[in-house]
Amino acid sequence: MTTHVTITLPTALREFSPPDGEVHVPGPIDVGRLLDAIRNENPKVYSRLISDSGKLRPFANIYINGTSHRTLPDDFPVDSTASVKIVMAIAGG
Repeated sequence: MTTHVTITLPTALREFSPPDGEVHVPGPIDVGRLLDAIRNENPKVYSRLISDSGKLRPFANIYINGTSHRTLPDDFPVDSTASVKIVMAIAGG
């Protein structure tokens, strides 16, 4: 049986996603392959997250069960029970 990891998108990216604002990627998966899975499932969302140098943009953050992916090892497992959210920093004045 194939399971999926659900990634909740912020409002700023929902115009590039299904109406529910979620991207579903095959799982389980590890943190190191999460962005590749997003690219495969939704290239439009991926292109907004990744800079021209191929790195996650500094204002884009991915949280897995409330912990920033930047603090987790690449082999940290993410399964269908995980809460995965993309959060975009917003600047203004």
